[in-house]
Amino acid sequence: KRLAAASSFAAAAAYFRRGLRLLGRGMLAGSEGAGAAAAAGTEGSDGEDNGDGDWSTQYELTLELHQSFAEALIVSGDFDAANASLVQIFDHAKSFADKARAYHALINLLGSMNRTVDAVATGFSALSTLGETFPTGDDLNLEAVREDMLRTMDALEGTTFD
Repeated sequence: KRLAAASSFAAAAAYFRRGLRLLGRGMLAGSEGAGAAAAAGTEGSDGEDNGDGDWSTQYELTLELHQSFAEALIVSGDFDAANASLVQIFDHAKSFADKARAYHALINLLGSMNRTVDAVATGFSALSTLGETFPTGDDLNLEAVREDMLRTMDALEGTTFD
C-alpha cells in the first residue's frame, strides 16, 4: 500500500481531486460565475468543499475528472475513494455512453478486490441496460462463464485493436 501511495498514480489522483475541488468552487476558467463563486467561497454546507465538481455547468469536464480520478485511485489501491467517485458518475451521468467507462472501472475495482462474482454481475447488469439478458443469482453458472471467457480469450489471441 505504501508503494502504491508513492506511485505516479497517487500523484495523479491528487491532481484530479484538486481539479474537482476547484471546479466545484467555480474557480476554473470557463465556469459560469467563477469570480462570484470564488468570492463567495461556495463550499459544502459544512464549510468544506466536497470535491464533486460542477455537474450542472461543467458536465463533460466533471465527468472526465471523476473518470480519471477513479481510475488513478484504483491503481493506487484507494478502493473506497475510487468507489465514491464512481458513485458520483453513476448518479450524474446522462447516458449509458457516459457510464460505460465507469462500468469498466467498477469491474476492475471489484476484480482488484477479489470480488469476481460481483464483477461479473456488474458486467451483466451493464449489458442488460442495453437490452441483453443474462442469468442472475442462482441461475448464474460461474464455471460456464469462466469457460466462455477462456474460449473468447483464445479466439482473440494475437488480435490487435487496430
